[in-house]
Amino acid sequence: MAENFALYGLKKRAAALERFDNELHEDIDSGAHNLRRRVQLMELRRKMGAVHAALRKASR
Repeated sequence: MAENFALYGLKKRAAALERFDNELHEDIDSGAHNLRRRVQLMELRRKMGAVHAALRKASR
């Protein structure tokens, strides 16, 4: 999903970010592996949000 995210249309990108946010809001276990994975997902979400914002600014 992340590789082709910039190719999605506006509505599809917004829906993907919303699904991603819903997944991130779920409870997590406190294990080290789960926390690392959570940080990686949060970083990916931040990058995807920046791509979405840049594309919206460019009217795409």
